[in-house]
Amino acid sequence: MHDFWTIEGQDRRNEGIHFLKNAGLLGVAFVFLALSGTVWPLRWAGGSEPRSPVTGAAAGRRQ
Repeated sequence: MHDFWTIEGQDRRNEGIHFLKNAGLLGVAFVFLALSGTVWPLRWAGGSEPRSPVTGAAAGRRQ
């Protein structure tokens, strides 16, 4: 780690930008993790039913 609070000028601005970029990427990773158990309502081109990544069961159609 480095002492962020003593950096001045353009270097501090760059560090802040990189921090926000990393925080955003972490947030997106959490969203993907939260949605990983969701069955997406897509039909596959192969003709077979999409399967749940959690249970492996066919997703079926929503009515």
